[in-house]
Amino acid sequence: MVAGRALLTSTILSAYALASVFGSPTAMATPGPTNGDDGSGLAALACTFRLTPPTLTTLSGGGKAVTAALAPESCTPKSVPFTSTVCVATSDGSNFCKTANSWDTAEVYATSGHYAGTFTASANGCSRVSVGNHTQLVCIPLAPVKLSL
Repeated sequence: MVAGRALLTSTILSAYALASVFGSPTAMATPGPTNGDDGSGLAALACTFRLTPPTLTTLSGGGKAVTAALAPESCTPKSVPFTSTVCVATSDGSNFCKTANSWDTAEVYATSGHYAGTFTASANGCSRVSVGNHTQLVCIPLAPVKLSL
């Protein structure tokens, strides 16, 4: 259980670091509550994932979107990344999600007619973990990260 909390704490600290480097002067990313291990001990064997906080981005052609990404960061010898899913809930109630497989990065572009309010990125990283002579899918939700514009 301690390893799971350390993983989530590391993810939140990474989110703060990325927000301070990539954040807009008018926006601030803040983490939500941390999610704990389910008590099975398998989370300690799973891969770690890095959630890039939501950021307001200007697209080619002048359009805007709020983007967020989830990527596998590292795995134990007993695990491999299976899927990375990242979603952004917009201030107008829309929800945009993207899933990537294996070591690929899932990056979502959330478009909205209204770029004010709170945008929330949520993510789920899944690993295949070897347990004895079989594998088990272990999915770990990351703490949501909010962007207020």
